[in-house]
Amino acid sequence: MKPILIKLSLWSLIACLAAGFWGCIRHDEPEPGETVTVKAVISQSGYVDEELDFKLGSEKDLPIRKALMDYIRPIFYSDVRDIDISLFDQRQHGTRTAHLTDFVNGLERVFSLEDVVSDYRYGAAANLSPNPSISLSGGETEQEYSLVQASGTVDSHRAALFSTRGRFNVRKEQGAQVTATLCMNNAVAALVLNRDSCEVKGIRATYEGMADSFRVLDSIYSYDRQVLINTDPIDIQPYLGSDQDLSSEADFWSYDLSWTQWTKTPLMVCGAGFPTRNLGSDVIDGKVIVWTIHLYVTMADGTITKNDIFIGQPVMAGRLKVIKGWLLGDGSFSPTPPLDPQGGIARPDPDPGPPTPPSPDDTVVGVNVYLDWKEGISYDPVL
Repeated sequence: MKPILIKLSLWSLIACLAAGFWGCIRHDEPEPGETVTVKAVISQSGYVDEELDFKLGSEKDLPIRKALMDYIRPIFYSDVRDIDISLFDQRQHGTRTAHLTDFVNGLERVFSLEDVVSDYRYGAAANLSPNPSISLSGGETEQEYSLVQASGTVDSHRAALFSTRGRFNVRKEQGAQVTATLCMNNAVAALVLNRDSCEVKGIRATYEGMADSFRVLDSIYSYDRQVLINTDPIDIQPYLGSDQDLSSEADFWSYDLSWTQWTKTPLMVCGAGFPTRNLGSDVIDGKVIVWTIHLYVTMADGTITKNDIFIGQPVMAGRLKVIKGWLLGDGSFSPTPPLDPQGGIARPDPDPGPPTPPSPDDTVVGVNVYLDWKEGISYDPVL
């Protein structure tokens, strides 16, 4: 029997996210019943709008929502720029017997299997080039084929990471058809801050608790190494429009039940990485911590307030998570509105009406605050 050629046509991957690629596995001179067809499609997340509607769904939230959408669009709606595909022979203990890696540029690639009659598992990973902190490890065996995040503090992912896995059999004089779905492996989280009570020069934040690797053929994330994901600041001001004066339009630019009025443009940071665990192991005040936001607030006098914000809900692959909060006068983070000396919710003058009851973001389970924080020096936390 002549060797089977695996021909992957990747032209449509660069057309749009919802598009797929077609290929076929065939002989140099195809014989009836011995053609294997491979179809791969990209799975598009449907959870972005759901989270935006839940956290930023009112008309008054539109400037924040638009700014956030412009940031996350290149991540959630990425084209596939490069792809790595490997076939692992189950009769050779999962050893890789065929491999294709290339930038997707509309060309077709062909590679062959010398011993074609066998059982195969396949794995594919895509979009490594726009995410330089991610590498593809192993690959000689199916157990080693993994997407690996660099250790330490790394930049936010810039595009969606995709992968897929599956298996098929090649039998003499029998046909086969394979459909593979490329699914998104990373996730995005945004932190939005009301700063009416705080004079702030700037903020930065890192996320801790996201996975350090993903084993493609087993669909398993690992959390063995510490990884900190840098966030990017998102400027909301351009989305307000030149005719908007927040100080005079405080009543219009007010949030619904979960937010009080804001007269200073809110601050927002956003970052992407692998997902967090579904369940945490650490506990604070009886509530489980799944992951942590390290928020550094530079005050007007140059001092820095560090906040460790403990989050109780996971950030799942292919999804967006939005966390809202307030900055108090000393730069500390609060999931509920600050109170005035009379015990009501702080509002700008003139008071437009009775205070709205506090409605904390229930994703936040606790906060540690370090005032006048300096790099390399530890402080006793203020809870």
